[in-house]
Amino acid sequence: MKLDTKDKVFQSLVFYASFSLVKTLGIALWKGQLRHLIQSHIIRENAANQGGSVESQDQGDVAYVLRNHETVLLFIGSGLLYCCTEPKLGTAQWHFRFFALGRSMYCLQYLNQCRDVEKGLGRALELLVCGSLAVQSMMKFHPFA
Repeated sequence: MKLDTKDKVFQSLVFYASFSLVKTLGIALWKGQLRHLIQSHIIRENAANQGGSVESQDQGDVAYVLRNHETVLLFIGSGLLYCCTEPKLGTAQWHFRFFALGRSMYCLQYLNQCRDVEKGLGRALELLVCGSLAVQSMMKFHPFA
């Protein structure tokens, strides 16, 4: 199957992937602005140039943004492969919605400084969806299927 912009499944993937990217970028911008306002820097050169403190211990914000990009890329990749399997529109949309729900849950739990166990629920939902998309793609294109 060729990916077509008129295909409803592909349009749905593009929408939910774009939603996830915009949310991730928004959080990254917000965190960067917050660090700038409180003059808290991760990089020594930034602290020296702008007159702030260096936080050598707290690099969780940087790691958080990197982890978010990883799951979005995983979703886009597995979603593109899944689109090639010619799935039913309803099934595909529910997969994509659950991924967006997991992303939103994780984001809210992170911003509310919840425990790691609670944040893990959103992350688990994201990874479960990506795994489901990948397994279904493998089953469709398995040489013995």
